[in-house]
Amino acid sequence: MVIDRHSSTVSVKTDPFDVRKQWQRLIYPAVLLLVVVYLIPLVMLLLHSVTDPVPGWDNYVRLLTQPGYLRTLGRTLSLAAISTAMALVIGYPIAYTIATTEKIWLRRLLILCIAAPYLTSILIRTFAWQVLLGRVGLINTGLNQFGLASYELLFNAFAVVVGLTHFLLPLMILPLVSVMKNIDKSLARASASLGAGPANGFVRVFLPASLPGVEVGVVLCFVYGVGAFVTPALLGGNSGRMLGALIENAISQQADYGLAAAASILLALGVGLVVLIFRWGMGAGVSELVAPELAGKRTLRLQGHLSHHVMQWMIRCAQIVDRTGLSRVPGIVTCYAVVAGVLILLPQLIAIPISFSSTRTLIFPPPGWSLQWYANFTQEQWMDPLINSLQIAFATAVFSCLLGGMAAIGVSRGLRGKAANAVNILMIFPLIFPTIVAAAAFFLAWLPLGLTDTKLGILLAHVTISAPFVFIVVSANLRMLDPALERAAASLGANTWTQLKRILLPLLAGGLLTGTFFAFLSSFDEASIAIFLSGLYVKTLPRRMYEALLFESDPTIGVIAVLTMVATAVVILIATGWTYRKNKRSHLRIN
Repeated sequence: MVIDRHSSTVSVKTDPFDVRKQWQRLIYPAVLLLVVVYLIPLVMLLLHSVTDPVPGWDNYVRLLTQPGYLRTLGRTLSLAAISTAMALVIGYPIAYTIATTEKIWLRRLLILCIAAPYLTSILIRTFAWQVLLGRVGLINTGLNQFGLASYELLFNAFAVVVGLTHFLLPLMILPLVSVMKNIDKSLARASASLGAGPANGFVRVFLPASLPGVEVGVVLCFVYGVGAFVTPALLGGNSGRMLGALIENAISQQADYGLAAAASILLALGVGLVVLIFRWGMGAGVSELVAPELAGKRTLRLQGHLSHHVMQWMIRCAQIVDRTGLSRVPGIVTCYAVVAGVLILLPQLIAIPISFSSTRTLIFPPPGWSLQWYANFTQEQWMDPLINSLQIAFATAVFSCLLGGMAAIGVSRGLRGKAANAVNILMIFPLIFPTIVAAAAFFLAWLPLGLTDTKLGILLAHVTISAPFVFIVVSANLRMLDPALERAAASLGANTWTQLKRILLPLLAGGLLTGTFFAFLSSFDEASIAIFLSGLYVKTLPRRMYEALLFESDPTIGVIAVLTMVATAVVILIATGWTYRKNKRSHLRIN
């Protein structure tokens, strides 16, 4: 504190360094949690890989020399790469339509088609693909109607690619939209005025400007693809088995913890290599992976002979398309985007009729109608896991709101430069790191502590992966707030607690609620950690759903899908109505 003695009145000036130190205290709880609960188990996982059952590199030698394990590693990389490429090809035109269309109804329809699956549990989406791809599913039933033979579409690599592509599409489209909507539309008009056709102008102008979004989408999809566990385990069978299933099988079936740890470390190293290439090779920031709008501020320059030849080839193709006149036909891309968007939304809608099926067999369309599966959902075998999941998710949401919100405010107002970057990376690290690896680390760390199969063990793990959602949302809100409001309050004698209570929290209420909702959803729907940590005494709903999909043919999953969609729709409608009324009151006050 500095006292100003050069005026007739005594005023107190606050040292900015002291103020930042006070804000920094808000960061400590979240950082401590992540270090103790998240990073230390990962270090223990690394130690397990070289000490269990005996010290040495035997576990890595087994993985990198035995043909079966090598095939699993190769299959993991290839299926993730294929699914990422498919997500890019399918998703780019949809993102382009969302970002460029002037029709509000069309933009909202496509966003709904993309966001609805994103907000739906991966287990429900996998269940839908089991229905669609089964021998008596929708696709084979349709083929039979035309007199064609049925195909084995399930429990193979094809099913994994289909399921993974559907899972990854929102992760590809959302970053693309974030970058595309910031591209200056006058550039396209300028290229047209210089004689370039629509396709040629798109390839020369729009496509290069959107490449930062392509980079973010590809990295995100590949990282989440190689770390996928539920989709390959339930759709792939032996021929579609990936590394995540190998890790889970080594722990739950073989108790080979050293092998599971080594496989997890290899997977983590692969993801780390991809992120390093993204960071240093492409000159991008890691924060772009969770805040894609930042990628739009980065200019990408294509370099190298390969990039040049690819671009020249695409320009020639675009010129051919322009000469045929196909690029001038109105509505082609829009029609594709609508059809593709509806097909993305369709799988989860399949669960609705299945929930009313009269038979246990997953036949579409159902042979008859019944409410028996809704009645079955009220049984103890389903209600107990539901209650456990709700309790854990509510507690996770509360702690995530407190820790993530305080950390966001502390970083924004208390840190600068490298320190801020370091804490930002630490906070978003759980979101870009494979959950299956974290789940294996939690299991091995919790086992000697007696925290496996307990609500506390699951809660601790869930908070580490849910608090970053609140941190990201609140950080984005803080970037839009004017710090002058807090400086004005400080000049009137308000300390940091008063500024937090009277200014920041009221202005950040919407962001905190949004982040808390996503934290609740991520905990309630989280499958990988639940499968590793819950079991006989504490079974969560995702764990019970996984067992039903793996060992049973139970249409009760369709009931859960319907109830989940209804609950999500209600929450979105309430949030939309609250936002509308808030904006309306603000407009009236201004007028």
